[in-house]
Amino acid sequence: MVLERTSVSLDVHARSIVAGVLDTLTGQVWSRRLPPAPRRWSSGVVVAPSKLERPPGDRVKTDRRDAERLARLLHIGELPSVRVPTELRGGRPGPGAGR
Repeated sequence: MVLERTSVSLDVHARSIVAGVLDTLTGQVWSRRLPPAPRRWSSGVVVAPSKLERPPGDRVKTDRRDAERLARLLHIGELPSVRVPTELRGGRPGPGAGR
């Protein structure tokens, strides 16, 4: 059985990216803001924010908290992933495509 030592999540927005990291051996969780970069992901899990349940009383929403929470949920296998349509699968073209 293979156990991952680190779970990493990215909370990605149009103008910002925050990475959340969970070290499963120590339980330490931390986050870092990353500079915006072109989005060319080769692999990973895509999660729709609307599919995530919010803990009761959680009124303060920050990118840092979201990224750390995503890393924890990834580690325990509780991220509800969604399929991202591509042009090959009949999805709509992205922004900047010819109209």
